[in-house]
Amino acid sequence: MAALALAVLISAWFAFHPTVTETNGPLVPTKDGGVERRLDKKTFVDANGKVVILVLLIPIALCGYALAARTTSATALASAILVGFALIATLFWTGAAYYLSSALLMLFAAGGVELGLLEGEYD
Repeated sequence: MAALALAVLISAWFAFHPTVTETNGPLVPTKDGGVERRLDKKTFVDANGKVVILVLLIPIALCGYALAARTTSATALASAILVGFALIATLFWTGAAYYLSSALLMLFAAGGVELGLLEGEYD
């Protein structure tokens, strides 16, 4: 549950909070008579298009699958896929690394069930 909540919060942060700085902004005059380039910040969705909403939904879907299945193998599989997604997506977008914390939470939960520290279902 904590991994899902964290994935939702991270996805919402990147969808609605300006985190991407423009590379080319307009030139504006300064007080001393010079000119400077103004770089505004955009949300990840505004900077890359609405299709990235699907990318932001992948970690939520993986955490939701693990929560719905409630088995250690499903949780481990979803965690492994989420780690792979985060590592591969980090090559194109550094924000994807933030999803590793959700994967770690799921792996700790699966490991706790396997070691008998937490109650859960085995496969």
